[in-house]
Amino acid sequence: MGAPKVVYSALIRNTTTIPVTVLVDYTMPNELPQETVELLIQPGEEVVAPEKLVEEETVTWTGFINKVSIQGGQSMSAPFPGVECPTRRYDFEVFMQAGALRLFALGPAESSSE
Repeated sequence: MGAPKVVYSALIRNTTTIPVTVLVDYTMPNELPQETVELLIQPGEEVVAPEKLVEEETVTWTGFINKVSIQGGQSMSAPFPGVECPTRRYDFEVFMQAGALRLFALGPAESSSE
């Protein structure tokens, strides 16, 4: 069995001329409930969907991103294109096409073999 093809954090760029709200859903370890982070991204800006850590005694577990959604637009679910191993900072881009908000997966910016 190979390394898990999961994404721990993401960088999301808004290339539109309007503010957009992006929802990032995380699968959490040890049967903890899913977490959702809501990010407001201004035109031309970028925001990080942070890594989610859970500490239990001497162990630190990491949640992973299972879905990225533009409020009022497109969504994308794991597995994300180009992820071959645990990945920190997967890049996404929000853009406008024919009047609709779209999400483009740019791919991993950095990989981690932890």
